[in-house]
Amino acid sequence: MTAEDDAGKKINLVIRHATGEEDIQIKCKITTPFQKIYGAVAKQKGITTGSFGLLFDGEKLNPEATPKMLEMEEEEQLDFVVAQIGGGRP
Repeated sequence: MTAEDDAGKKINLVIRHATGEEDIQIKCKITTPFQKIYGAVAKQKGITTGSFGLLFDGEKLNPEATPKMLEMEEEEQLDFVVAQIGGGRP
């Protein structure tokens, strides 16, 4: 597959919630930055992009990375986690 072929290749990502809420399916190009995927998830859930995180293999996704950079494949699962605020001791 050439770089040109890669640019147009699309995959489905499954956003899974730890709370058991219904999964979200996102279809995107493998060259789409995760920043756009964060935006799509936030829009579907009616929340801000800073109020949650997406994890892949236990690691938080860099908004500037792409599925291609992480060698993601069709139906790859991402974990949706609510951002933790505070928690430190005074």
